[in-house]
Amino acid sequence: MGNFPSTEYHTVALERYTSWCARKYGEDDEFKEAFQKLQKHKIGVDLIEDTATDVLTDRCGIPYGIADRLKKNFPKWKATL
Repeated sequence: MGNFPSTEYHTVALERYTSWCARKYGEDDEFKEAFQKLQKHKIGVDLIEDTATDVLTDRCGIPYGIADRLKKNFPKWKATL
């Protein structure tokens, strides 16, 4: 995906994606927390689109609005790579 090797999907790439979302929505702390929670569960950018919102909210503890934004904006971010 882009220039990221698969070993960076849940680290560097995920941090870049959540930072991109934070800049877009001005909710820096919320997306930093989401990054930490996703990283803890090893959910990288390769899994964002296919992971159900329920999993992101219930299992990872990410607020629904942030989880929904992460899912909906992924194709836009991916197109910038």
